[in-house]
Amino acid sequence: MHVTITPAPSATWERYRDLRLAALAESPEMFGSTLRRESAFGDDVWRSRSTHPGAFIASIDGEDVGIGGVYDMSGRWVVNGVWVAPDHRGQGAVDALMVACVDYVSSRGADTIHLGVMESNPRGIAAYTRLGFTPDGASETFPDGRIEIMMSRPVATGGAEHPGKRSPSD
Repeated sequence: MHVTITPAPSATWERYRDLRLAALAESPEMFGSTLRRESAFGDDVWRSRSTHPGAFIASIDGEDVGIGGVYDMSGRWVVNGVWVAPDHRGQGAVDALMVACVDYVSSRGADTIHLGVMESNPRGIAAYTRLGFTPDGASETFPDGRIEIMMSRPVATGGAEHPGKRSPSD
């Protein structure tokens, strides 16, 4: 089993779209959008979204299985939209996506990377903790009552400090 990360701009926009829609269909409560909303997007929107240089597609043995990216949000680098297909969780895709995000942020001189994870996602919290993220004390409560925990970790600049190694139990 081999995980490959492809920058979304290098992939076809259809691959990016298909993974994002699969994520919204499988785990709608983990995202700030809906399948209905994004299914209505035209090709031009998907082409534009897939050109962001900090967006990545994870593949295992040639099959697209995950998506994620990192974005500059007012001078703060934030991981966003991470999802891995249920049948491929625990196989290294999240680790590889985080390495790509850390490398991208490091190459831009950032010293910290941030993310938000739903409190109702203990597997995600455990994965991000294993990868060196710690709660930074901030959270957001959504109108429907869901709580997003904000986490961060340092980034080594000039040569990325890669997230933690996988353990056999992951």
